[in-house]
Amino acid sequence: MSIENRQLIEKIQAFIRRFYLNRLLKGLLLGIVLLILLVLGIHGLEFFLWLPSTGRMLLFWIYVTGAGFISIKYIFLPLYQLFTYRRQMSASEAARLIGKHFSEIEDRLLNTLQLQESAVKNGSDPLLEAAIDQRTESLAVYQFSNAIALRPSRNVLFSSAALLLVFLIIIIWKPAIFNDSGKRIVRYNQSFVKPLPFTISFPDKEALKTMQNKDYELVIRASGEEVPAEFYLQIQGGRQLMKRENASTFSYVFKKPGKSIQFFIKGGDYLSQPLTLEVFPRPVILAYEAEVAPPKYTGLGGFEVSEQTDFFVPEGSRIALSFYTRDTDSLQMWAQDSLFSPAETNGNEWHYDIYLTESFDLTIQSSNAFTKSGDKFPLKIQMIPDAYPDIVGDMVTEELGKKYYFSGAIVDDYGFRRLAMVYHLLDTENDEKSKPFYIDLPLQKSSHQNFYYLFESDSFNLVAGDKVEAYFEVWDNDAINGPKSKKTPTFSLQIPGMETLDSIADKRENSLLNEMDRALIEAADVRKELEKLLQDLATKQQPDWSDKQKLEDLFERQKKLEEKFDKFHDEQSKQIKFEEENQLTDKKLLKKQEEIQQLFDEVFSEEMKEVMEEIKKIMEELDKDQMQKMLQDLKNDSKKMEDLLDRNLIF
Repeated sequence: MSIENRQLIEKIQAFIRRFYLNRLLKGLLLGIVLLILLVLGIHGLEFFLWLPSTGRMLLFWIYVTGAGFISIKYIFLPLYQLFTYRRQMSASEAARLIGKHFSEIEDRLLNTLQLQESAVKNGSDPLLEAAIDQRTESLAVYQFSNAIALRPSRNVLFSSAALLLVFLIIIIWKPAIFNDSGKRIVRYNQSFVKPLPFTISFPDKEALKTMQNKDYELVIRASGEEVPAEFYLQIQGGRQLMKRENASTFSYVFKKPGKSIQFFIKGGDYLSQPLTLEVFPRPVILAYEAEVAPPKYTGLGGFEVSEQTDFFVPEGSRIALSFYTRDTDSLQMWAQDSLFSPAETNGNEWHYDIYLTESFDLTIQSSNAFTKSGDKFPLKIQMIPDAYPDIVGDMVTEELGKKYYFSGAIVDDYGFRRLAMVYHLLDTENDEKSKPFYIDLPLQKSSHQNFYYLFESDSFNLVAGDKVEAYFEVWDNDAINGPKSKKTPTFSLQIPGMETLDSIADKRENSLLNEMDRALIEAADVRKELEKLLQDLATKQQPDWSDKQKLEDLFERQKKLEEKFDKFHDEQSKQIKFEEENQLTDKKLLKKQEEIQQLFDEVFSEEMKEVMEEIKKIMEELDKDQMQKMLQDLKNDSKKMEDLLDRNLIF
């Protein structure tokens, strides 16, 4: 290829480069203008209209899409074409554009390029090369790049400059048009409040926090020239009226929220951005169980407690406490100055083991990462100490003082280990007493029982005049603190001497004589009544009902006399035995006692009993003669009884 041909190609390449450079410059100018118009339009609409979230989202995407389209079409695409202009436009296309600009060239440039391509394909031809060189020389005088003017027209420059000036003036004079509206457009998913003739102040985000199931009071304050009379909370499509505390303060109480709540505040034309009351899970103590295992010696079975906050437990019991919680990271249990550590934890289950030796006022409190003061649960465990056993006793002695009858009762909360009679022999001359002697009494498997004991002096080889102090003592079965005991008051026992025995015998004899004296008087009265009744019957042909009634009364009195004489007989026999056993009488006195006993047998003889039975039969038949005869016999027997009693009393 000749030098002329190469120069021709270079001029065409220069045209192509200038062509795309011109397109880039125009694109830049037009793109800037369009971007300014887009910015002014988008920001102006939002600034004046305060579009809702959906409208601002539409503006945002129009903004992004429009700016991207303008930048790509009018700036980046021409710039790319400029750098790759050799691939963007062929020499033939450039020749056509050049031919349109230079009318005198018309198609000569395009034909020359076609001849060059033909020469390259078909090989060397002198005539063809001569024709190409001639055409090239004729086109060498033209500068093809001059066909494109890089300077825009005055109208375009003036319009662009005016628009840019307006844009700069707006930025300097009212930057809020772009700053505020741009912020709202970019954050289209947030709510923004159009400036109103009043302002609202409410808690910041850090203050809008509360614990689960705990009331939260929201307080807002409105200030300005025109404050709405009512404010509402919009929650999940509903609307709740806020309480007006005063002209500028409004409140609303969220009742025990269970989860986080999103809401808006609305008053007049005011609508706040979305607010969220953040609700943290509260550590909750749901329930507890206490498994109580009393000591074995108490005989009590284990039991469970699950609802009471105050319960009683025997001393020495083992208690397994289990607490069931929710949303709890830590559970503390303390009492007075003691802090308990859980024996085992399993998720929201907490287990403690307690050996009860004292009462506890427990406090259990839950906590988690959000609060250290969760549920506080009081639990009072009152220990029932093993009580002392109790014992009561009484003593009854016979008149002779050789047998002592003891009775009593013992009681304890859980049972007994031992029950014994403890006695000491007293040495009155030296004012000393012997070591204690223990006599164990049988026990029952019970927490209370009665006991009886007979103390016979003869069984302990005691002689007249010996003195003994005795008491009963009981021990409980306390396996925690050891057996505890309690005693009855001390009983004084004394074996009577000869003087005392003589006094007892004399007293008994005197008592018996007094009783016999009263019986004598009663017998005399009966005899007198019989005499009177006999006199009455002598004047009557036949006894009537009243006579029968009187006779029945006499019969009853006579029967009572019979019982008294039986009693005299028994007492006299005992007296004789007592005096013989204690060697209180000589042979002469004993013989006299036997005679008195024989008199008793004669006073109330079998014959007298038969007379009384006959009286009863005759009384039923009301036979006057027989009744008088039998009454006379009874009278004689009564007289005989009086005489015998008199003899005894005289003795």
